Amino acid sequence: MVYAFNPSTSKFTDHGKNYGYFTIKLNADGSCGSSGGKGAGGLSNVGKIHGWIMWGTWTVLGLLQIITARYLKHWWRSSECLHIIIGITCGVASMFGTLIMLKHLNFTFYF
Repeated sequence: MVYAFNPSTSKFTDHGKNYGYFTIKLNADGSCGSSGGKGAGGLSNVGKIHGWIMWGTWTVLGLLQIITARYLKHWWRSSECLHIIIGITCGVASMFGTLIMLKHLNFTFYF
């Protein structure tokens, strides 16, 4: 989990260097552990790449999915083909983003 705050105001403003990260691991035996840090070192480059892939997939391509389904009905055949291609691209990009993160974590699941 990544967090940021501005100690001088409760309004939505620039937080400067007031941010950090933390993790919570829930073990199968019911115990839990946590760790965290402060500053830009909290998110690895792989995590950033994963985030950008997922953001682009579900924001940009997701919006294109909505547009092709809703607003291009006049060109039904073309819009359906485009909708399918974008949907397959979303699936492939999501699997790729997930796999690079799992590879980075040595295929260890933290539930």
